Amino acid sequence: MTSHQPVENHIEAIAREAYDRCHPDDTFEALKHRATFSKEDSGLLGQWLAFARDKAGVAAGIEEDGFGPQPQ
Repeated sequence: MTSHQPVENHIEAIAREAYDRCHPDDTFEALKHRATFSKEDSGLLGQWLAFARDKAGVAAGIEEDGFGPQPQ
């Protein structure tokens, strides 16, 4: 397990909750499975994870580099 694993788990949980809420006839796990062999689903998975990273960053005050606000 890397030091980033808890953060990635949190991001995936955000994406899973949002995807499952928006797609009641599908699951995030099924999307992850399809993404391994479908370019379209891989792109869709990436978009959901990007959404979750943005949401997690806004909630935690984390900037894009992952280190939060830096002194100038």
